[in-house]
Amino acid sequence: GAVTRRLRYVAYNLYVNGDLVAQNGTVGETTISSRIAYEHKIINLDRLPSNRLTLVFHVSNFEFPETSLASGRFVGIELGRTEDIQTVNRAMSANNFVAMGVYAALCIFCIGISLLNKRKKDVLFFSGLCFVLFLDVFTFGENSLGLLARTDWLVNLRLDQSLTMGIVIMAVLYARELFPHEYPKSIVHIFTVSSALLIVVNSVVPLQLALISFRNDHYIFFTYLVYALVAVCVSLIRRRENAKLLFFGIVIATAVTLLADYVHLLPLSPDNFFVRYRFLFVQYSTFIFLASQALLLSRRSAKVEADLRDRSLSLEHASAQIANLNKRLHAENVRMEDELQATRRLQEMLLPNQDELTVFDHISISAAMQPASEVGGDYYDVLTRHQTSHDYSEMPHQVDHNHVTIGIGDITGHGLESGMLMLMTQMGIKTLLEAGMDNLETVLTTLNRSLYSNVIRMGAERSLTLGLLDYYYQPPAPMGSHLVVDDQPATQSSTGQGYLRFCGQHETLLVFREDGSIEEHDTMDLGFPIALQEDIGQWVNSLHIVLKAGDGVVLYTDGITEAENEHHQIYGTARLTTCLQGSWHKPAESIKQDVLADLQQFVGKEDIHDDVTLVILKQL
Repeated sequence: GAVTRRLRYVAYNLYVNGDLVAQNGTVGETTISSRIAYEHKIINLDRLPSNRLTLVFHVSNFEFPETSLASGRFVGIELGRTEDIQTVNRAMSANNFVAMGVYAALCIFCIGISLLNKRKKDVLFFSGLCFVLFLDVFTFGENSLGLLARTDWLVNLRLDQSLTMGIVIMAVLYARELFPHEYPKSIVHIFTVSSALLIVVNSVVPLQLALISFRNDHYIFFTYLVYALVAVCVSLIRRRENAKLLFFGIVIATAVTLLADYVHLLPLSPDNFFVRYRFLFVQYSTFIFLASQALLLSRRSAKVEADLRDRSLSLEHASAQIANLNKRLHAENVRMEDELQATRRLQEMLLPNQDELTVFDHISISAAMQPASEVGGDYYDVLTRHQTSHDYSEMPHQVDHNHVTIGIGDITGHGLESGMLMLMTQMGIKTLLEAGMDNLETVLTTLNRSLYSNVIRMGAERSLTLGLLDYYYQPPAPMGSHLVVDDQPATQSSTGQGYLRFCGQHETLLVFREDGSIEEHDTMDLGFPIALQEDIGQWVNSLHIVLKAGDGVVLYTDGITEAENEHHQIYGTARLTTCLQGSWHKPAESIKQDVLADLQQFVGKEDIHDDVTLVILKQL
């Protein structure tokens, strides 16, 4: 027969028939006089002097009394035939090699998956668990392998306890990724931090303090095991995905491990298979747990891949739809661009040309319109009246090139709808004036009804501010003669003068005098926005102004005064009047160019986001 010894927490002397055949450390009567060591040994008892066998096992175990011979628990000494003991040891060594191979293969495989998909932390933590189990089996079988057999006993003991806590940490982190609701962050922090602290304590503190830690670390392992069972039961009740596999793995592994640890208490023969090969069942229970978790992870990965395929198909379908919509949108944009270009060309064609602005003998007119987009929303026009009477005592605004009507407006918004409303405004005013409608109030109210009806028909929310300026030049006549201008008595001047009538609501009307003075006339009470109400007659009024040589008026839209520079400062009416006042001594065309240049200098590289329209009338 033979005897094998596999003890960690005791110092002992083994006597066979009175001879000391094995010794582990130093056996003493106190803790101080005892020294624990760790050495695995098989003693061959085949050549005994007689068939009589007397064993004396002298043990010193002060730190771990629960593993003493008196406790009845297995402490690692086995008696039996040489062949049986060698068979058990060979089986243990083979089992350790297989276990390490399985753990290493799973670890490497999971690390590769986690590197390919860094978002899969569950696979990464599972690989960490496999790695810790690999180290645990390696240290457990170091005597059979011969790799750590000569290492100091204390190093082996510290490493074994640290790996136990490492298993807890990796198991908690892995379970957290599977079931985050059942493993809140506070619980995860408690287990991981306490286990990490125990690893540090087991590694660096003196032996006497480390032994205290060794005696109590199994409580943490047991506490986590209980929490894991509770958490997995809760996940089953809540019908979490893959909870059944985790429950199966934990229950089977726990049941087999407990059976292997406590099978010696059952009424079985010492030679019973379960007693002799209980260490194999502990490994097999771990295999079952790892296999269930590998299946769990594969199912999760398969589901993720299926979801990715479904999403990829959805994205491909959506991409095809987007591509089709882009083609349609491109075609629609081309069509809209053509329409906008056509509308803009039509607008430009209907604007007064240079010849029309220079036919007047007694006034100089200069105008410009710069749309902010393809189609502008500003309106201006310069219309001469046809001669219908030579009697100046009647309405004096029916005389040839001495009589001109200027319209200016600002339509809300930009684009095609605003451009169409601008064209309708231009055509409506021109038609009404050509039809002989002289009264500007009547022109505005009639135009408003027509545009209001069209805007309603278009379903567009558009309106415009519109001002009409009627100018008549009265040539000089003999002193003392009288004439009537707009139903108002006026004395005819020997030098000739111009008469203005402004009607409608628009920006402030600026009047510049030859002597450098400026008059600002608010037009808020002279009209109402066009196409906003069906009837605006009650709000329409007129303003009368007399001009002399060198005097003039300036009409503009808010695209000038509301233009912003890079500091978000607006151009404003004050800067406009200052610029006009400084250039008023120049011809109308030069004045216009100075204003536009000053505006561009003010905004710099910033874009002007509104239409810019400027009309200057100066009496010669």
